[in-house]
Amino acid sequence: MPRPMYPTYNPQVSLGTNMQTVVDLKTRIDNETKEFVVPSNLSVHTYGDYTLSENKEAMISEVDALLQDVTTKIDNMDKYKEDAEVYKKILKDLNPVYAKEQERDEAISDLNARMDDLQDVISRLDSFLRRNETSLTK
Repeated sequence: MPRPMYPTYNPQVSLGTNMQTVVDLKTRIDNETKEFVVPSNLSVHTYGDYTLSENKEAMISEVDALLQDVTTKIDNMDKYKEDAEVYKKILKDLNPVYAKEQERDEAISDLNARMDDLQDVISRLDSFLRRNETSLTK
Protein backbone atom coordinates (compact mmCIF):
# COMPACT_ATOMS: atom_id res chain seq x y z
CA MET A 1 0.00 0.00 0.00
CA PRO A 2 1.25 3.50 -0.74
CA ARG A 3 2.38 5.50 2.26
CA PRO A 4 3.40 9.16 2.63
CA MET A 5 7.04 9.73 1.77
CA TYR A 6 7.41 12.13 4.68
CA PRO A 7 5.08 10.90 7.43
CA THR A 8 5.65 13.90 9.72
CA TYR A 9 3.21 16.79 9.76
CA ASN A 10 4.22 19.85 7.75
CA PRO A 11 2.04 22.95 8.35
CA GLN A 12 3.26 24.47 5.07
CA VAL A 13 1.49 21.75 3.06
CA SER A 14 -2.25 21.29 3.10
CA LEU A 15 -3.29 17.81 4.10
CA GLY A 16 -3.44 15.67 0.96
CA THR A 17 -1.96 18.37 -1.30
CA ASN A 18 1.25 17.52 -3.14
CA MET A 19 1.88 14.69 -0.74
CA GLN A 20 4.23 12.26 -2.44
CA THR A 21 3.62 8.61 -1.67
CA VAL A 22 5.95 5.66 -1.90
CA VAL A 23 5.64 1.91 -1.93
CA ASP A 24 7.93 -0.43 -0.01
CA LEU A 25 8.94 -3.21 -2.35
CA LYS A 26 10.76 -6.43 -1.53
CA THR A 27 11.99 -8.72 -4.28
CA ARG A 28 14.40 -11.60 -4.67
CA ILE A 29 17.34 -11.00 -7.00
CA ASP A 30 20.02 -13.67 -7.37
CA ASN A 31 18.82 -15.51 -4.24
CA GLU A 32 19.07 -12.32 -2.19
CA THR A 33 16.16 -10.27 -0.90
CA LYS A 34 16.40 -6.62 -1.90
CA GLU A 35 14.28 -3.82 -0.46
CA PHE A 36 13.34 -0.70 -2.42
CA VAL A 37 11.32 2.42 -1.65
CA VAL A 38 9.68 3.40 -4.94
CA PRO A 39 7.54 6.47 -5.73
CA SER A 40 4.00 5.22 -6.23
CA ASN A 41 3.27 7.57 -9.15
CA LEU A 42 5.99 6.19 -11.46
CA SER A 43 5.66 3.13 -13.65
CA VAL A 44 9.46 2.93 -14.10
CA HIS A 45 11.99 3.83 -11.42
CA THR A 46 15.77 3.54 -11.40
CA TYR A 47 17.10 2.66 -7.98
CA GLY A 48 20.89 2.40 -7.91
CA ASP A 49 21.92 -0.33 -10.34
CA TYR A 50 18.33 -1.56 -10.72
CA THR A 51 15.47 -0.42 -12.91
CA LEU A 52 12.09 -1.39 -11.55
CA SER A 53 8.79 -1.38 -13.38
CA GLU A 54 5.26 -2.44 -12.71
CA ASN A 55 4.60 -3.50 -16.30
CA LYS A 56 6.41 -5.03 -19.24
CA GLU A 57 5.58 -2.27 -21.75
CA ALA A 58 7.11 0.43 -19.54
CA MET A 59 10.24 -1.69 -19.09
CA ILE A 60 10.50 -2.26 -22.86
CA SER A 61 10.24 1.49 -23.40
CA GLU A 62 12.89 2.18 -20.74
CA VAL A 63 15.34 -0.40 -22.15
CA ASP A 64 14.76 0.97 -25.67
CA ALA A 65 15.59 4.49 -24.44
CA LEU A 66 18.75 3.20 -22.73
CA LEU A 67 19.79 1.41 -25.93
CA GLN A 68 19.23 4.57 -27.98
CA ASP A 69 21.31 6.58 -25.49
CA VAL A 70 24.20 4.11 -25.57
CA THR A 71 24.06 3.80 -29.36
CA THR A 72 24.23 7.58 -29.72
CA LYS A 73 27.24 7.70 -27.39
CA ILE A 74 29.01 4.95 -29.34
CA ASP A 75 28.27 6.68 -32.65
CA ASN A 76 29.73 9.93 -31.28
CA MET A 77 32.81 8.37 -29.66
CA ASP A 78 35.22 9.88 -32.21
CA LYS A 79 33.70 13.33 -31.67
CA TYR A 80 34.11 12.96 -27.89
CA LYS A 81 37.76 11.95 -28.38
CA GLU A 82 38.36 15.00 -30.59
CA ASP A 83 36.68 17.23 -28.01
CA ALA A 84 38.85 15.75 -25.25
CA GLU A 85 42.00 16.58 -27.23
CA VAL A 86 40.79 20.16 -27.75
CA TYR A 87 40.04 20.52 -24.02
CA LYS A 88 43.49 19.14 -23.14
CA LYS A 89 45.12 21.69 -25.42
CA ILE A 90 43.12 24.51 -23.85
CA LEU A 91 44.11 23.31 -20.37
CA LYS A 92 47.76 23.18 -21.45
CA ASP A 93 47.49 26.78 -22.67
CA LEU A 94 45.75 27.97 -19.50
CA ASN A 95 47.55 25.92 -16.84
CA PRO A 96 51.36 25.55 -16.95
CA VAL A 97 51.28 22.89 -14.20
CA TYR A 98 48.87 20.77 -16.23
CA ALA A 99 51.08 21.28 -19.32
CA LYS A 100 54.17 20.06 -17.48
CA GLU A 101 52.28 17.04 -16.11
CA GLN A 102 51.08 16.16 -19.61
CA GLU A 103 54.60 16.52 -21.03
CA ARG A 104 55.91 14.26 -18.27
CA ASP A 105 53.16 11.69 -18.85
CA GLU A 106 53.81 11.72 -22.61
CA ALA A 107 57.57 11.28 -22.04
CA ILE A 108 56.94 8.34 -19.67
CA SER A 109 54.53 6.80 -22.15
CA ASP A 110 57.10 7.19 -24.94
CA LEU A 111 59.81 5.61 -22.77
CA ASN A 112 57.51 2.70 -21.91
CA ALA A 113 56.78 2.13 -25.62
CA ARG A 114 60.51 2.17 -26.40
CA MET A 115 61.19 -0.28 -23.57
CA ASP A 116 58.49 -2.61 -24.91
CA ASP A 117 60.07 -2.44 -28.37
CA LEU A 118 63.53 -3.09 -26.91
CA GLN A 119 62.26 -6.08 -24.93
CA ASP A 120 60.69 -7.46 -28.10
CA VAL A 121 63.96 -7.09 -30.01
CA ILE A 122 65.93 -8.75 -27.19
CA SER A 123 63.42 -11.60 -27.03
CA ARG A 124 63.63 -12.18 -30.78
CA LEU A 125 67.43 -11.98 -30.68
CA ASP A 126 67.55 -14.46 -27.79
CA SER A 127 65.24 -16.82 -29.65
CA PHE A 128 67.37 -16.52 -32.79
CA LEU A 129 70.57 -17.21 -30.85
CA ARG A 130 69.06 -20.25 -29.10
CA ARG A 131 67.91 -21.72 -32.42
CA ASN A 132 71.30 -21.19 -34.00
CA GLU A 133 73.40 -22.00 -30.94
CA THR A 134 74.31 -25.48 -32.17
CA SER A 135 75.49 -24.22 -35.55
CA LEU A 136 77.61 -21.50 -33.92
CA THR A 137 79.42 -23.93 -31.59
CA LYS A 138 80.45 -26.32 -34.41
